[in-house]
Amino acid sequence: MQSDKEKTLCSERKKRQKIRKKKRIPKERDFRIFEEEMGCEFEKMFACPESKDYREHFNQVLVSILTKNNALELLLFLAVGGYG
Repeated sequence: MQSDKEKTLCSERKKRQKIRKKKRIPKERDFRIFEEEMGCEFEKMFACPESKDYREHFNQVLVSILTKNNALELLLFLAVGGYG
């Protein structure tokens, strides 16, 4: 069974595939929704337990994101300004 996280990532991949297939650029509202969703997701992922070294946790999360998503989600998140 897929976790909620895997379902979300699968859903996002399908959306990107539709964009590429239809050669349609989403409206700004769609980008804002994506930015909010990914911002929340990244915030949860980077929340470090107090018992763990933050640098180690950060590096593990970053490698995980880059590996699972071929760096696309992270690059999009950073391109739209990250948390700021």
